[in-house]
Amino acid sequence: MKPIFNIIILGLLSISLFQCSAKKRAKTVVSNKTEEHDHSTHSHPGEHNHDHPYMAKSTEIDTMKTNGFAVLYAAYFKITESLSLDDKTKTADYAGSMYRAISNIDIEKLSEPSTQAWKSRSFLIKESAMKIANSADNLAEQRNQISQLSLNLLALMKTSSQEKPVYLFHCTKSNDEKGGNWLSLENTFDKNPFQNDDSEPCGFLVEVLK
Repeated sequence: MKPIFNIIILGLLSISLFQCSAKKRAKTVVSNKTEEHDHSTHSHPGEHNHDHPYMAKSTEIDTMKTNGFAVLYAAYFKITESLSLDDKTKTADYAGSMYRAISNIDIEKLSEPSTQAWKSRSFLIKESAMKIANSADNLAEQRNQISQLSLNLLALMKTSSQEKPVYLFHCTKSNDEKGGNWLSLENTFDKNPFQNDDSEPCGFLVEVLK
């Protein structure tokens, strides 16, 4: 009797284990299907978000009709102004406008010096604009991109005369003490894009472009 009893017990255990395994597989399938078709947290075309520079909100920069690099400069000074106010959303929007404006630069209308500067700097400028636009939730990352963007735009400015003097400033305390550069239309570092309402304003004049 014992052998028969043992066989029956083993059979019942096997059936029980099979049923448990089947239930787990069924739950896994249902769970996977739910994850595959749950798009409630996804972004859709037409929705306002900053996941991509083309999704950044349009600004007045997008309607500017100018030749050369003036539209890029206008976007840049809006970016630095927004950063000085800690407004990361506006910063991202203006960076998105700069990103879009880059595609509209007509290289055939540029001078030879401007053309050469554009060929060597356009990719870097576009990359900085993209990273700033894609960092609407990260003020530190936006500020991290400003220094190099400033120097690349300064290189473009030096290929043609400017309507107003442009001042290059440097702050040694910015970017985790690595230092950072920015351009201003005013000879003051009160609107430092790297800091807002700091008890010890940081900045000194490096160069004046006239």
